Amino acid sequence: MPPIEILSGCNDLKIKLPITTPTGKARVKCRSCKYSFGQPHKVKKCPITEDCYIEWQISYYTYDEKRGLAYVSYKIDNKERYAYELTEILYKGIKVWNTNDSKETLEDLETLLEYIKNVKCYFNEELQKNITREKI
Repeated sequence: MPPIEILSGCNDLKIKLPITTPTGKARVKCRSCKYSFGQPHKVKKCPITEDCYIEWQISYYTYDEKRGLAYVSYKIDNKERYAYELTEILYKGIKVWNTNDSKETLEDLETLLEYIKNVKCYFNEELQKNITREKI
């Protein structure tokens, strides 16, 4: 599977997920209504629509210090765990975003959460322009 990339620019954070590999950890699914489970969607053959979403089979931690973030560790059931995948992306994303102080970042995250809760359409025309497909 191609690696997940985290890119940061002036005022943005971009995360590249390989969504065209059927056996990968991230894949596109399409559902008939928002309460149903989706069916696999072939993005190489069909465009992504409003009915699509990305399913990410993801790990939050690993026991292997070399694979995880050694500087972000915690204990569960008296065993040392290391941040991995989603936790790593969130940690690095917040670190990139946090240029001044953590209180400001927390307020930004709360504002972002409220914005996301109010979004009605995830794939509007403007967002559709920013979706890129790269051959792997």
